[in-house]
Amino acid sequence: MLNETTISTLNALKLFGMAKSLAERVTDPKYAELDHAEFVGLLVQDEKTHRENQRLRRLLKNARLRFPNACLEDINYRHQRELPKAVINELASTAWIEAHRNVLFTGPTGIGKSWIACALGNLAARAGAGTTVEWDGAKGRCTNLPELNQYIRRAYRRGWKI
Repeated sequence: MLNETTISTLNALKLFGMAKSLAERVTDPKYAELDHAEFVGLLVQDEKTHRENQRLRRLLKNARLRFPNACLEDINYRHQRELPKAVINELASTAWIEAHRNVLFTGPTGIGKSWIACALGNLAARAGAGTTVEWDGAKGRCTNLPELNQYIRRAYRRGWKI
């Protein structure tokens, strides 16, 4: 009964991430061993993650990208589009956004210009407005935003070796 009241109160306070997390964690016996401060810390972290995910969903929805699931990690360099990795690595740094520069893709029809543009838009939404992303192309990681690396999954890299 107390948990239901607490969950209702969290929802009323618009702490939806905490409410969902509390409902899941209270029933899991592995969290019974935690002290109160650790348990509350997990709930707060879950709320933060929930808000960040909501923000990203909202940004991507508002961007209305033609290919919303396009990611820089998915670029196939083997395709005959003569796309140098160095150019993509430079664009992945988002310095061009900070400098208020435009990017223009040219090439024949069907080569993937729109897809790459959507991948850059997706990265910009993940990085947040006004944030510079430092991309290490050799390692396939962001060097200055470790929280951004969680979106780069090894499953995207079939056939690549890091």
